[in-house]
Amino acid sequence: MAPTATTSVSSTTISSTATATCLNIAPGKNGYLPPEACDVVLYYVPSFAAAVLFCVFYGMTTLAHLIQAVVYKKPYTWVVIMGINAFLYMTLGRMIHFFLPDQKLVGISARRFGVLFVCLDIFAFLVQAAGALMSSAQEGGSLVMTGLHIYMGGIGLQEFFILCFTALAIDLHRKLIRMENSHADYNGKLNQGPFSWRWLFYALYVTLGMITIRIIFRLGQYAQGTSPTNPILTHEWYEYVFDAVPMLAALVTLNFIHPGRILQGPDSGFKEARRAEKEAKKEKKQQKKMAKEEKKSQKKMAKEGKKGHKKEGSSDDEHHGQQWPRSYQRVEGGEDTRYHGYQV
Repeated sequence: MAPTATTSVSSTTISSTATATCLNIAPGKNGYLPPEACDVVLYYVPSFAAAVLFCVFYGMTTLAHLIQAVVYKKPYTWVVIMGINAFLYMTLGRMIHFFLPDQKLVGISARRFGVLFVCLDIFAFLVQAAGALMSSAQEGGSLVMTGLHIYMGGIGLQEFFILCFTALAIDLHRKLIRMENSHADYNGKLNQGPFSWRWLFYALYVTLGMITIRIIFRLGQYAQGTSPTNPILTHEWYEYVFDAVPMLAALVTLNFIHPGRILQGPDSGFKEARRAEKEAKKEKKQQKKMAKEEKKSQKKMAKEGKKGHKKEGSSDDEHHGQQWPRSYQRVEGGEDTRYHGYQV
């Protein structure tokens, strides 16, 4: 990618209308506007060839991620098209669920781990969006600088969350090393699959490093405000070297060391775990129902047996009464009185 010029005013056409602070200028080559234009966005002439080339690269790696999500049965990985941060947060949560027997890290359950950091990342993004909106105000002056400061604060907040996440990833890494060294791999998952579990951590660290490079670049990009004298704002190659290339490297790294290559089996994802839990609950419910029906059947049989015994006892009494009759007579005053009964 060749360096681009930054003040090529000759390629633009100045219109007859202007304001006190800027000029209404028609865009030049590839949409370029000089710094004095009212609607200026970039302080350099963008390279069309470089833009197309990186669009192709990003399209290829994104398509590969979507295919891998289907092949490895990891539907959550589609979030990579929205941002690498969420991809990493959700992956580490599933690593906690897969490797640790209690499925918790620093008291945070595996299922809540990814949700927590995704929410924090969204909060940082909203702060950045608010700052960017303020910095784009037409009034300029102090409002623009305030917006830039808020934007940079949001970026710094995002990096803080990433550092916290990295510390927790290292903690999990050390736990798994201790489990392996002490032969405490209760479920045998540390030694299964074609790749070592360590490679997934290495991929996480590389990706987090690339994200940090990009964040540092963003902080330095607006440290001097939006002045046309800022070399980072007036040279396009900074954008590619410190933003586009690191993010492309992060995506490609996750293509080669995809979580699906290491996290395999029924406990490798929350969907599989939820399905297993659902089946276990269904089976437990079925067993409970069967036990209830069996108890009811036994009770019914006992009741019928009791009735049968009672009827049989009554029949025996009648039989014995007919077999052993007893009669006696008493004569009083010449009157014959007879009593008949049944011996019990």
